[in-house]
Amino acid sequence: MACYDVWRISYGVFMIAFLAVGLTYTVVEAQAPDGCTFALGMKSGYIKDDQLTASSWNTTWYYQPWEARLNGSRAWQTNTTDPSPWLQVDLRGPVAPRYITSVQTQGLWQGWIASYSVQISNDTTDWIPYEKNFTGNNDGKSIVHVDVDPPIYANFLRIYPNTCHGALCRLRMELIGCDGIDHCVNRTCLNNGTCVDGLDNYSCACVPGFTGNDCGINIDECVSGPCQNGGSCIDGVNGYNCTCAPGYTGQTCGIDIDECLLDPCQNGGSCIDGVNGYNCTCAPGYTGQTCGTDINECFSGPCQNGGSCTDRVNGYNCTCAPGYTGQTCVIDIDECLPDPCQNGGSCIDGINGYNCTCAPGFTGQTCGIDIDECLLDPCQNGGSCIDGINGYNCTCAPGYTGQTCEIDIDECQTSPCENGSTCIDGVNGYNCTCTPGYTGQTCVIDINECLSGPCQNGGSCTDEVNGYNCTCAPGYTGQTCVIDINECVAGPCQNGGTCTDRVNGYNCTCAPGYTGQTCVIDIDECLPDPCQNGGSCIDGINGYNCTCAPGFTGQTCGINIDECLLDPCQNGGSCIDGVNGYNCTCAPGYTGQTCGTDIDECQTGPCQNGGSCIDGVNGYNCACAPGYTGQTCVIDIDECLSGPCQNGGSCTDGVNGYNCTCAPGYTGQTCGTDFDECLSDPCQNGGTCTDGVNGYNCTCATGYTGQTCVIDIDECVSGPCQNGGSCTDRVNGYICACAQGYTGQTCGTDIDECLLDPCQNGGTCIDGVNGYNCTCAPGYTGQTCLIDIDECLSGPCQNGGSCIDGVNDYNCTCAPGYTGQTCGTDIDECQSGPCQNGGSCIDRVNGYSCTCAPGYTGQTCVLDIDECLSGPCQNGGSCTDGVNGYNCTCAPGYTGQTCGTDFDECVSGPCQNGGTCTDGVNGYNCTCAPGYTGQRCVIDIDECQTGPCQNGGTCIDGVNGFNCTCAPGYTGQTCGIDIDECLSFPCENGGSCIDGVNSFNCTCAPGYTGQTCETEIDECLSGPCHNGGTCTDGVNGYSCTCAPGFTGQTCGIDIDECLSGPCQNGGTCTDGVNGYNCTCAPGYTGQTCVISKAYYMEK
Repeated sequence: MACYDVWRISYGVFMIAFLAVGLTYTVVEAQAPDGCTFALGMKSGYIKDDQLTASSWNTTWYYQPWEARLNGSRAWQTNTTDPSPWLQVDLRGPVAPRYITSVQTQGLWQGWIASYSVQISNDTTDWIPYEKNFTGNNDGKSIVHVDVDPPIYANFLRIYPNTCHGALCRLRMELIGCDGIDHCVNRTCLNNGTCVDGLDNYSCACVPGFTGNDCGINIDECVSGPCQNGGSCIDGVNGYNCTCAPGYTGQTCGIDIDECLLDPCQNGGSCIDGVNGYNCTCAPGYTGQTCGTDINECFSGPCQNGGSCTDRVNGYNCTCAPGYTGQTCVIDIDECLPDPCQNGGSCIDGINGYNCTCAPGFTGQTCGIDIDECLLDPCQNGGSCIDGINGYNCTCAPGYTGQTCEIDIDECQTSPCENGSTCIDGVNGYNCTCTPGYTGQTCVIDINECLSGPCQNGGSCTDEVNGYNCTCAPGYTGQTCVIDINECVAGPCQNGGTCTDRVNGYNCTCAPGYTGQTCVIDIDECLPDPCQNGGSCIDGINGYNCTCAPGFTGQTCGINIDECLLDPCQNGGSCIDGVNGYNCTCAPGYTGQTCGTDIDECQTGPCQNGGSCIDGVNGYNCACAPGYTGQTCVIDIDECLSGPCQNGGSCTDGVNGYNCTCAPGYTGQTCGTDFDECLSDPCQNGGTCTDGVNGYNCTCATGYTGQTCVIDIDECVSGPCQNGGSCTDRVNGYICACAQGYTGQTCGTDIDECLLDPCQNGGTCIDGVNGYNCTCAPGYTGQTCLIDIDECLSGPCQNGGSCIDGVNDYNCTCAPGYTGQTCGTDIDECQSGPCQNGGSCIDRVNGYSCTCAPGYTGQTCVLDIDECLSGPCQNGGSCTDGVNGYNCTCAPGYTGQTCGTDFDECVSGPCQNGGTCTDGVNGYNCTCAPGYTGQRCVIDIDECQTGPCQNGGTCIDGVNGFNCTCAPGYTGQTCGIDIDECLSFPCENGGSCIDGVNSFNCTCAPGYTGQTCETEIDECLSGPCHNGGTCTDGVNGYSCTCAPGFTGQTCGIDIDECLSGPCQNGGTCTDGVNGYNCTCAPGYTGQTCVISKAYYMEK
């Protein structure tokens, strides 16, 4: 080891100086400058990653040396196998080495260095231990600061952990010091800016109002647009002036000048401030720009009908001409208000009087007289008149009607004659001339033409008007059902069948080959299923054809076709016959349905990885793709065996090639190229990039920091702006936007708003933040004490009095009828005693009203009331006025105080037999109980006079009614209902019932007979089934079960078994009973001639 000498010097700097000869070191005298307390860049990244190296690090968790940055998320951790680990820092700066005056250390989580030592070097070859050890951390979070005394001045520094927390030696740190160079020498900051020395650089601290790297830029305070409301801004040094638009004031023209402060609105008007002006909202009764004009409400002439107007504040009073009243004298006094007109008469008001328009039936001045309409004797033909209100009622003599009994009652008006009959009116009665087919008193009886039994052969008769209809039994027709219907006329038998007519039916004798009731069914010869082996049968006329399933042939498909006869199997394959096919057993090496295909061994794709297959005889060869080998090309040739990757790159074999994963810092196909990390130009904002191995270093331009120089140093972080001012960061400086009320570079000065002396009229100003308060002298108010307090605002004047404001006082001008300081006293107009004749006075506002003694009226009770004016005497009585009363002299026939009582003639009970008496004027009317008539209801009405009982019924008169004794076969109140004997449903088995007079007829459904259709007709009694067939009776029919060999509805047809053509191959068929015989053509035999004699011979 080289020898060296170290000792402490008086200036306190631990320093290395290389001698020109040999390896000996000595100490040169030097001194650390004042203020050598800059962070050298471990935390900020100013010391780059490539300036940090270590003897080892933890490779498992990547705790690498460039992670050893204070407050970083990771740390440097030693490798546990390193016996003497160290962390090295390259302290060389752009212009000089570094002084170190203190060290800050920090652990991470559960690992830290408890103590450490330091060595320094100028060339990383020879290292000098520092003279003492340092105390480290006791947890993974806290920062421990230790001073380095004497300071260190060197190019390189190493930290050697002495003791750690367990095996986890983790370190994060910062170095404090400087570069020892005063960068402010020969540097000038403009505009009185101060140069501040820094690490490897300097900065200018500008005075307020200037900015820029050398403070050469005057900050334009107008850029932020501080002048509001259209004010123009003039920039100054560290400030600005605003020239405000008209109507605005204040430092930023933000204050709207309040033109209302001078209180321009008079007479209680309220002022609304505007921009450079104001508007007055006047109190009611005033107008004008400043509310100085009293509105003359009499100007519009509101008092009508000759009334005189007196103007007031916000109002007027009308003195009305006699006969009118109301606020504007528009109300005519209505003399009709006592409602003098009686009996619904309408009153028409006049001037100081009225007229009565009487309701119909009344007359007189007050409509109190009822007009007697019976005086003219309007009722004719002996009718009696009953007077009513505005009318009369006539009680007519029997046989007359109408309002005046002038109409003879027409008994034909009710149309008593029915069914189109003609009515002939008589005196209190009528006669009916009936239309053909009807009879009876009112022609309600329909003559039954069916009573003679016109319908024959069991036909049912339906009665009609003046006629009948016959519903014939099945098989018959005609008006009286005498014609037997021939069912064969329609030709029901088809396909040449012969028709035989029967009663309500027919029989068809079918031509050969057809059957069924109408010979429409073609006999299906396929029904015995003659086709074998799945063949399908196609029916023909008197025969059939077989469509054989594949593999079969013959007339009935009984022969299996041998497909091997053509020898289909190739290349020596053997054939095995099947149904509709064959199978080939191929010789080895062949395949396919006929063994015609040579097996291709390449079809299974044996050659892998893109190898191509060449088929051979019972084999194949593989031509492999580049990069593969082996019989089936499954072996990948390893191109990495030659070791192509350089500089520690790892080789990954590929198909016919390889890929190199290069070690950090290298690139190229074989990792032979050192990658230049500066090519991407990572250093931003004018920073200079220096390439390294697997990394780079950025030398940042002034005002920027960070690994890639992207961080603009934020001077606002220290919060220089006071009192809520907002800070805007600039390059190497800041600007404070002060809150309202503050000013200065850092917003530390409170603006004194009282400087302009805003408080008027002797008010005292107290400054506040962005404002002020005025303490006003007595009698004034408002923000600036401009407003004289209006004592009228509290509304002291009562009862509509108008207030005139004074200085700390007011006067009230009272409305008419009031007096006093506040107009609170009502003037009593009754004090002069205006009400006469004992009337009592009630005081009103600006007036009075008199409550008069009985019998007097008028405003002052001087008028005697004429009680006769209302016309109290009714029914023509004459009225004599008195004091507070009247007397009525009644017309003959009336009585009572007002002659309103009519004498009741019904008191003697003149109406008999329950009749109701209605009193009239000097008379009465009787409303008779039902069944009685006459002036006094003594005549019993004969209800039988109208002949209400029909169909020969006898009428018995009763009181208000009658009873009919009906002739046999009829019922109902007037014997008009024919009793329906069909209601009991006597006809059975679906028979229809036809009602008759006291009887009924049943029209039976087909197949039934008897009086009530109770008997079923047995169609088998006639023995319709032939040839031994069995008959089964049905409803309106029968069915025959034929003996074998016969068919048809009556089993009359011998079935021709030869129709289906059973004899094949030209055989002749002879029909028999329930069978046939085939005479076969030569060469065939069998029951149906399907067997070839040649076939038997081959077998």
